[in-house]
This record gives sequence, structure tokens and C-alpha cells, in this order.
Amino acid sequence: MSDTSPDLSKLSGELYRQWEKGMAQWWDQVLESPAFLSGMGQSLSGQAQARANYEQAVDQTLEQLHIPSRKDFIRLTRVATMLEDKLLSLEDKLLTMSDQLAAQERETLLARVESAEARIEAREQLAALQARLDALEGKAPAAATSTEPAEQKGRARRGKEESA
Repeated sequence: MSDTSPDLSKLSGELYRQWEKGMAQWWDQVLESPAFLSGMGQSLSGQAQARANYEQAVDQTLEQLHIPSRKDFIRLTRVATMLEDKLLSLEDKLLTMSDQLAAQERETLLARVESAEARIEAREQLAALQARLDALEGKAPAAATSTEPAEQKGRARRGKEESA
């Protein structure tokens, strides 16, 4: 009996393949049909319009309740982004100015140190010159006593000329 009975698994597999083939052909015809495509386009357009109307109604309701809407959040986000960009720009400028100020401070300190060193050197030279002058004056007082009467006569003569 098993030899004459049809194999049900083969039969069901064959039926499934035929059904699948038929459905694929039907869907191809439906999807290529201008009427179907037009209907789908109108449906999508209607859904988009309904969505826009819904969003507009939600925005109006939120505005009446004084609650920020999605548009408000987007605008705030843009403003915050612009402020962040400006802040970053100012930070960059501030860092640049800080670097320039530090460089100028270093230059100023070096100039002050060099100036102080130059003053110390000038004082040392002045002290050396003063010591030489003192040494020369120590030898000169003996010579100055012999020239004193001539100097006094010259002073007296100058005094008379000035008073006249």
C-alpha cells in the first residue's frame, strides 16, 4: 500500500512552490500597477498631511500652555551652539593673549635684570673712578697750596667784574 500511495511531503512541497510562484506573480502585477502605485502615493501623501496637521496642533497646544515645543528646542540648540562657538573662540584668543603676556613678562624681567646689572657695573666703575680721583687729590693738595695765591687773585678779579 505504501508503494501506490502518493508521498504527502513531496505533494505539500510542490503545492507550496506553486502557491509561492503564483503569489510572487500576483504581487509583481500589483506593484507594477499604476492604479496601485497611485493609491499608495495618495495614501502616503495623506499620512504626511495628517502628520503635519498633528504636529501643528501639538505645537499650538504647547504654545497655549506655555510649554516649549520641538521648534523651540531646536532654536535653543542652535543658539547654544553659536554661543559655544563664540566661547571657544574667546578662549583661544585669551590663551593667545596669555602666551603673549607671559612672553612680554619674561622680556621685561630680562630687561630689568640687565638694567640692574648695568647699574651695578656703572656704580663699580664710578667707585673705581672716585678712588682714582681721591688718589689724585691726595697728591694734588701739596701742589694746590703753591697755587693758592694765584687762585685767590683770580677769584677777586672775577668778583669785581661781576659786581661792575
